[in-house]
Amino acid sequence: MPHGNTTAKITSQHGLFYDYLINTFSKEFAKSYLDANEQAIKNIQKIIDSEHIDCDFEWQDSYVYTDMNDEVQKIKDEVTSVNSIGFPAEFVEDISLPFKTLAGIKFPKQAQFHPLNYCKGLCDCIIKNGGNIYENTKVFDVNKKDGFYEVQTDTHTVHAKYVVLACHYPIINAPRFLFFKNVPRNFLFNWIYYKF
Repeated sequence: MPHGNTTAKITSQHGLFYDYLINTFSKEFAKSYLDANEQAIKNIQKIIDSEHIDCDFEWQDSYVYTDMNDEVQKIKDEVTSVNSIGFPAEFVEDISLPFKTLAGIKFPKQAQFHPLNYCKGLCDCIIKNGGNIYENTKVFDVNKKDGFYEVQTDTHTVHAKYVVLACHYPIINAPRFLFFKNVPRNFLFNWIYYKF
């Protein structure tokens, strides 16, 4: 099934990440990250069920695996770390792939869906409930004013209680300075400073 250049996975497993979070921050920090991601999966399923969105949602196990000997210990360390914050991750050797793997970590009860159908369902829901979606409109600035957001576009000013910026490149100079962390992948881009 086509997925619009996405992985189509809904998972709390993002590579070998929890061992890093525990060792860099704390178990509490890693557990909060895990809990937030697990809650997000439940929220997506709840939205799909309540809005009757047909997007091929199904529960699946998620895996990160290796075929290199020097990576096996990293997998084992990740399993230990994830188990230490209360999640039932498993160390596995056979993942039933059409090629040989040496080790993997299994996250049970993760999910997958058709993300484009899900987005279409969300759009239908927003419009049905009186929301507006603006496409093909260049946004130059977003500022908070009197409890609302003021969005400056090339032709209008939009006032909204909530604003979702769903783009590949952050257009707002938010406190974390995400634009500094992005790596350009093509030759045609502009550096634009936005204030928030």
